[in-house]
Amino acid sequence: MTTRWKMVCTADATHDRFMTCATELVEWEVDCFGNHVRTAEFIDVVHEPSPNNDWTCAKCGADATREDHEE
Repeated sequence: MTTRWKMVCTADATHDRFMTCATELVEWEVDCFGNHVRTAEFIDVVHEPSPNNDWTCAKCGADATREDHEE
């Protein structure tokens, strides 16, 4: 059995979609000053979401909390 973390909505434990941050590497088209003109291409995920991030329920906006989950 493996123990992993999972996030749980503090308002309704049946909600299972959340908003949080990840870091992506994308290629930009820029002007001569380095200002973003458009995003040209997604390249890779640099950092996936961390349980240490702020997590908000995508359905109701409540905060989420981390729980251990056994698989």
